[in-house]
Amino acid sequence: MNQTLQYVESSQSDMYNESEFDEHQRGINLAILNQKTLEDKIQFSNLNINQPLDLKAPAETIQEYLFTDEKLEAQGKGLSNTHISFNKYLNLKLLDLTRCNLTQIPEDIKQMVNLQKLYMGSNLLTYIPNFLESLKFLEILDLSQNQLHSLNFHIKSLRQLNISSNNLDQPYIYPLEVLCIQMNPITQLPKNFDRAIKNMNQLEFDWFKYCKPPLPLKLNFVKYSSIQQKLMNALKHNKLNFLDFVKLLSVNEQNFSGTDYKERNLFCQAGLNDDIGALYGLYQIIPQDINKTDFDNNTPLTVCYLDGKLSKHPKIIWSKFFNKCYSSNKLKS
Repeated sequence: MNQTLQYVESSQSDMYNESEFDEHQRGINLAILNQKTLEDKIQFSNLNINQPLDLKAPAETIQEYLFTDEKLEAQGKGLSNTHISFNKYLNLKLLDLTRCNLTQIPEDIKQMVNLQKLYMGSNLLTYIPNFLESLKFLEILDLSQNQLHSLNFHIKSLRQLNISSNNLDQPYIYPLEVLCIQMNPITQLPKNFDRAIKNMNQLEFDWFKYCKPPLPLKLNFVKYSSIQQKLMNALKHNKLNFLDFVKLLSVNEQNFSGTDYKERNLFCQAGLNDDIGALYGLYQIIPQDINKTDFDNNTPLTVCYLDGKLSKHPKIIWSKFFNKCYSSNKLKS
């Protein structure tokens, strides 16, 4: 009887060990899978334009259409030849040319008359060709992390647009459901921008974070309808610069000279988050704070430099901003 019990206990012990091993192995496999999934989605970390409409993330859409005639994906391929066969991709609905080192949008795209989603993020684009306006069914357009200086197009069918992390000083002014404009050197919202946000579901804009109390970077106008109404009323009559924007949407008075637990001021916060427009706005309000040191005796410029911000995108805009400060003799050498 004792031998039987010992055998059962031994078997159970082996079973538990095997179970623990299996559980450990599953954990390892899951970690590897999560890492691969994360790597697949890193390029879309700045693309939030699908969220309000509960659409699939681009990476998931890619998997779904990977082997169909409706989808072409060439992410990160570093294309040297952008010629696209007209006959082969006539019915294409989704085109993803993310991270392809493109300096211009391929002209062959104008032949894709049924295109609905176009992802051109993380390239080297400096302008948008007019032929995009001929795409009558285009609804989603990602132009984030490029080098665009102006937006000279109007696509009537467009519902979602991501132009974050460019060199733009003005937002897209035509009606949309979702608009992402953060990380641009925008110094004011134009007077006619109220028409753009009238039926908008979500606006992604870094200025929201500097209100008191802070508002979400991705502001859902369905949830924050009062904010939407305030902006519309103000923009019907006037432009809004950074200070006017913050005052309009703040419940309490913002202390622009305040610091965090590391004694870092708002210049540090804006710089570390690539909030270029906020940097320009802060410089108009508290130019003297550009030199204030933190707990480690570092200026905002030094903090950003140590964090690698001056070597990352958008390097050109950072240089312009700090050169402006230097030329005004406001920064320490």
